[in-house]
Amino acid sequence: PLRRKPLWGFTEKSWQDHFIYLTPVDSGREPSIQEEEKIVLPKGEGESILIVEDDSSVSEFLEAALNSCGYKVFIANNRHEALKIFNENKDNINLIITDLVMPGIDGIKLSSMLREINESVKIIVITGYPMKLDRDMLHAGIIHWVEKPIHLVTFLQTVKKALEKNNL
Repeated sequence: PLRRKPLWGFTEKSWQDHFIYLTPVDSGREPSIQEEEKIVLPKGEGESILIVEDDSSVSEFLEAALNSCGYKVFIANNRHEALKIFNENKDNINLIITDLVMPGIDGIKLSSMLREINESVKIIVITGYPMKLDRDMLHAGIIHWVEKPIHLVTFLQTVKKALEKNNL
């Protein structure tokens, strides 16, 4: 059987694996300060985040990561679900994270539609394509993007900064 080596704290797998795991401490010794400080994940304060992603393995990965850091997460698999969830929770959702490329609609157009419901909501797009923020994206309320493969710590830092400030 496959055995994992005991590790302290958080272990991050590659984006292609779409999962994270916590390995229990069982080595019989206390961690050193250096081991405890290796990975520090930014924590939320119960803020609500809507993830719009057509790939369920990606949305499940992001949901697990955000939940473990103290965020409340809503999941939408398409534009119809996103609009329904956002309409029902428009005053409570603090941040939207949407895929840039989805069947039937792109993340920029969806962001514009969501901003028509609540113009103050902040939006981050996820993309597998290299890009820069342009006028259309800024007009749609997109304040940052995260490239795939996602580095989890960087992703969580981006989320935290987006929620703390008016812009990144």
